[in-house]
Amino acid sequence: MTPILRCPTQLLDEIRRDLSRPHAFAAERVGFLSVRPAATRRSLVLIVEAYHPVADADYLRDRSVGAMMGPDAIRKALDIALLQNVGMFHIHMHEHTGRPSFSRTDLREQDKFVLDFFKVCPTMPHGAVVLSHDLAAGRVWISPNEVEPFAELNFMGSPATIHVFSPNTPPVDNGTDFSRQSFLGPHSDQLFANIRALVVGAGGGGSPICQQLAHIGIGNIRVVDPQEIEPSNLNRLVGATALDVKRRAPKVEIADRHIRDIRPWIEVMPRQKPWQEADDLLIDAHVVFGCVDGYRQRMYLESACRRYGVPYIDIGMDVTRIAEQHYAVAGQMIASLPGQPCMKCLGFLTQDRLDQEENDYGAAGGVPQVIWTNSTLASLAVGTFVRMFTPWFSYAACYEWLELDGNSQTVSTSQQPQFNIKGPCRHFPAKDLGDPFFDVTTLSIQRDV
Repeated sequence: MTPILRCPTQLLDEIRRDLSRPHAFAAERVGFLSVRPAATRRSLVLIVEAYHPVADADYLRDRSVGAMMGPDAIRKALDIALLQNVGMFHIHMHEHTGRPSFSRTDLREQDKFVLDFFKVCPTMPHGAVVLSHDLAAGRVWISPNEVEPFAELNFMGSPATIHVFSPNTPPVDNGTDFSRQSFLGPHSDQLFANIRALVVGAGGGGSPICQQLAHIGIGNIRVVDPQEIEPSNLNRLVGATALDVKRRAPKVEIADRHIRDIRPWIEVMPRQKPWQEADDLLIDAHVVFGCVDGYRQRMYLESACRRYGVPYIDIGMDVTRIAEQHYAVAGQMIASLPGQPCMKCLGFLTQDRLDQEENDYGAAGGVPQVIWTNSTLASLAVGTFVRMFTPWFSYAACYEWLELDGNSQTVSTSQQPQFNIKGPCRHFPAKDLGDPFFDVTTLSIQRDV
């Protein structure tokens, strides 16, 4: 099982600023992270809920260590674990760049105080984190007798940063020359090879996203869609053939084949189910692309991404009849980031829209879709994802909402959010992070099944 620490970028910046403040006599500052976990058979994801600095008065004078916590600091942290039912992780920072490591004193003290948290909150993992100016390291106790080092760090937001300590590397052969996209960063090919992307919906919107993710070299692509291809899908489903229609091939099977045709080394995880029955693919994903019909499905999918601290990128299009044989084609791409304004904050998911039928998408019959509009929106989504995760372009947006006018074939930034955003997101409180039924004592059982 891979331990992953996941923290919003904005919160991480606040933690580093606080730990950098001088103290009256301690050489460094310390604090605690409260964490709400979720797990799959592959991963244990530790989602940071909040940072709790140790109060100035709760340090003890001790020149033999950088910072010595007094009993009140430990008691307050134990109270948080007990009353809020969260995992607690001690945190401090080393003033350098690169991967930090714990000192012998750190390791000795952790072995003492971490076990106290299991006495008050035995169902949660606990541990310790050390930061540098650009990286982190840590240890998680899955039980009082079982401790594991972090295998991966996910700092999610704008920008998003992924650190994998034992990374995958694309195979060296004639099919893996990424020199034409080297401007994305000197190690972008390795970064992409270690990213796990989930595409929900493998139809007109999801199939070109899968294609583009394969071309740029995303190493793990998960595709979820319960449907089989129908004759009307062939006008827009990238990679599909007439033979697929004849044998009613599952859409995820078509996506799987098309991705592997582009890059055979990519790990593809197709799941022919509703996405709600494949949440294990979402929990440890680094990004989720939503290509679903209906506002309510968007709301549910964004809610799941917020719960597990995953960036969500949504695309959708609409065709509306405005006169006889005259239609307006429009679409949108929205990026919703952990801890930032959600699609309700932006004014996209409104109660009026949620009350509509999920597939009430215009007047052209059925759910009108065309390949060029779908593919344009897919390109905007993949471009936003690449900007978010690579140093190619400075990305500091707290959200992104692009609108496509299919009639004039222009893309513009939506003006709607400036009339709707009023302070921090109030729709997804931090207490709703992670798996509400998580119990660390069941992890060993899950791994043995």
